[in-house]
Amino acid sequence: MKPFYSIITVCYNSEKTISDTIKSVLSQKFKNFEYIIIDGNSEDKTLEIIKNFNDDRIKLISEPDKGIADAMNKGVKISQGNWIHILNSDDCYYSKDSLMKASKILETNKTNYFGICFKNNNNEIYRYYNWEYFFPKLLFKACIPHPSMIVSKNQYEEIGNYNLSLKYTSDHEFTLRLVKKYPGKNKKFFLVTKLDGGVTHKFHKEVIYEFREILKNIKLPIFLSNLIFYLKLSNFYLKGFFYKNLKNLF
Repeated sequence: MKPFYSIITVCYNSEKTISDTIKSVLSQKFKNFEYIIIDGNSEDKTLEIIKNFNDDRIKLISEPDKGIADAMNKGVKISQGNWIHILNSDDCYYSKDSLMKASKILETNKTNYFGICFKNNNNEIYRYYNWEYFFPKLLFKACIPHPSMIVSKNQYEEIGNYNLSLKYTSDHEFTLRLVKKYPGKNKKFFLVTKLDGGVTHKFHKEVIYEFREILKNIKLPIFLSNLIFYLKLSNFYLKGFFYKNLKNLF
C-alpha cells in the first residue's frame, strides 16, 4: 500500500540543522509516511548525521545535483505517497501532531497550506505567520511559504516539475502555477517552524530579477511585469540606503 505522505528534505552541508529536522519527522504521531532525503553530496558531517539515525523510514540519495529545484524534482519523482511535503533542512514540524492534524483536512481540489512560525538564531519563535489566500498578492511577494504547503502527487503530475532555470525562486513559480489551477485554502493551524534566513534573504536582488521572469512566464502583461519589477527593485535600494545611513548615525 502506498504511504499517505512522502516527506522530502533537500540538503547540502546542513550539519548544523539537519538533526533537528529529522527528529521532528521521526517523532510524528502519524506514522504512515516515507522520508526521502536528497543530499547534494555534502562535504561536512551531514551524511554522517543522517546515517547515524539508522531508521528504515529514511531513504537517502546523495549525489551532485543542479541546485535546489533539481533536488526537489528528484525527490518528487521517486516519491510513493499520495501527498508530498517538502520540509527544508533547517525547518521542523511545529508539533508531534502536525501530520496527524493535516491528514484529516487535506482537499484534493485546493492548494493546501498552513501556518508557519519563524525562529531566530537562538531557536526562539518570534513571528507567527498565518496568511489568508489572495492571488494578486502572490504577484508581488512569495507570501505562501513553500514549507507550509502539502501538495498531492496528482497535483505534481498535473502542474509539472520545479523550473531548473530559476536558481532561487523555483518554489514560488511552482506555487503560482498551482494556485491558478487549485485555489488556495488556509488550514488554520501551524504546521512547521522555519529558521530565519535562507537563499532568498541572502540573494534578495537576484530573487527580484527572477521574479520578473516568473511574471512573464505566467503571461502577465509585460507592462505590469515591469511595473512590479521596478517597484520591488526601488524598494530594495531604498531599504538598503536607509539602513546604511541609519547605521552610520550610531
